[in-house]
Amino acid sequence: MGSGTIKVKSTQNKVNDGAWYHVDIQRDGRAGTISVNSRRTPFMASGESEILDLEGDMYLGGLPSDRANLILPTELWTAMLNYGYVGCVRDLFIDGRSKDIRQIAEAQNGAGIKPSCNKVVGKQCESYPCKNRGLCKEGWNRFICDCTGTGYWSRTCERGKWKPLFCMRACVCVFYDCVFVFVCALTHKPM
Repeated sequence: MGSGTIKVKSTQNKVNDGAWYHVDIQRDGRAGTISVNSRRTPFMASGESEILDLEGDMYLGGLPSDRANLILPTELWTAMLNYGYVGCVRDLFIDGRSKDIRQIAEAQNGAGIKPSCNKVVGKQCESYPCKNRGLCKEGWNRFICDCTGTGYWSRTCERGKWKPLFCMRACVCVFYDCVFVFVCALTHKPM
């Protein structure tokens, strides 16, 4: 939202329950608000820039496959794992203008974008996809394996963990599944 990154928690409630939520982000200079169902939370954009560039590419819930030249903040480490956004979006407005998400996704060859929004309930874990005692959780049209405490990682808890030596105590090691590269994400701000 400017010349840096910020993290704002706008609600204590979960918003992954299948209900629709109205999310509104406003910004004037560096000051702004994010609202979820009309509950407003103020924020201050980091950096010096008071201008929000709306002319460049915007990524909503994912990244392009040819992202080698993208410079991403460490806060977006989940994007490098291809987690993406799973859910529904409707009535997207940017700078007061309606955006056709499906048309934009088709122009960008976006995968998995559909004109409807249907959640398949309770069917994803029936095939027991999580290996090595991983815990299967129902996701939105997908399963999610929790590999905590198993000694394994990956989408289905199949790959053995090992800790790279280059991540110091101030970092947490994050797996980048596609090419077996480890990314160190800072867990706190440097002093």
